[in-house]
Amino acid sequence: MIIDTGNFGYRLILIIFLAGYGLLARAQEETSFGPTPIGVLWTGVEVQSELGDKIIARLEQQLRLNHPVPRFRSIFTDATIRYELRRWLRISGNYRWIIQVRELRHRVAANIHLRRRIDDWVITYRARLQHLVLKNELPENHLRHKLRCRYDLTKTIWPYLSTEWYYRIDHQGSQYDKYRIFAGLEYRLHKNRQVNLYYLFQREIQVIDPVQSSIVGVHYKHIFE
Repeated sequence: MIIDTGNFGYRLILIIFLAGYGLLARAQEETSFGPTPIGVLWTGVEVQSELGDKIIARLEQQLRLNHPVPRFRSIFTDATIRYELRRWLRISGNYRWIIQVRELRHRVAANIHLRRRIDDWVITYRARLQHLVLKNELPENHLRHKLRCRYDLTKTIWPYLSTEWYYRIDHQGSQYDKYRIFAGLEYRLHKNRQVNLYYLFQREIQVIDPVQSSIVGVHYKHIFE
């Protein structure tokens, strides 16, 4: 059922952002043995435009900072082209140029997207094959599986949960080496503008010194018609 809640969306966004920031601060204060905890803040701006009936181009700029003291972690520019084969099936390709403190990275990826709506629920699955080029290191190849479940609470408020698993492809032995869990909320400010607030937990697995991160993200998207 879709309900109209007026200013409820703005209040909910504020509550979620403050809760996520609290989790981020708590994660940074952890000192127990085990995975190394890291707090991170992700901020992003995206523009999107239709190039035809079934083709969409997207450009995103994102800045990532360590927490609690704002410290540069990375910045990247991501360009994507997506094509709709069916209402439930899309393919896309993207290139990402990444600037870190001591190096530049380049990443290319090919994606398959599946989408299914059941009443007010929207379930999506994305398979991504990516190739990451690192300075003075061997390239990394991953197959990423992402499952996302969104609920249309109102016409403008869409909370969601998501999980993603990284499968590293290596000639010496392939294995899963990282997973992510998302909880977030998308809010439509206008018919062509929306904001996405989320909390993300990620952890390395099957490595000697695993790192786990608590991440709060703020993402703004503008759609050109």
